[in-house]
Amino acid sequence: MKSSFKSVLSFGILLALATGMSQSCYYDNREDIYQFIDEPCDPSVATYSEDIRIIMSRSCAVGGCHDSQTQQSGINLSDYAGTSFAVLNGSVIQRIELSEGTPGLMPPSGRMQQCDIDKIKTWATQGAPNN
Repeated sequence: MKSSFKSVLSFGILLALATGMSQSCYYDNREDIYQFIDEPCDPSVATYSEDIRIIMSRSCAVGGCHDSQTQQSGINLSDYAGTSFAVLNGSVIQRIELSEGTPGLMPPSGRMQQCDIDKIKTWATQGAPNN
């Protein structure tokens, strides 16, 4: 009986310690987790280096799609040259503006946020500068 009680007590203490340790060391901060949520959208300003490159790498130039390795449909959106060509010839804008569920919508995982679409359009209107 004594040995059984010790085993149950030891198990309970270990379980409490494991639970406490798994929930006590959480170092993520709000800025890292929610870095894109609270940012106001200003689509009137769009640069390749700070906006378009990030949008493309997050939504288009991913493995198996329009990255430098795969280049689906011959389109590479992982660098400035490929991105500016595809944006200026209208193929990117035409595909990202399609309605959800429409065949040909890019990215296929779902429509981009409207702010990202507007930034791409602004950048195209500016002549797609390498800035």
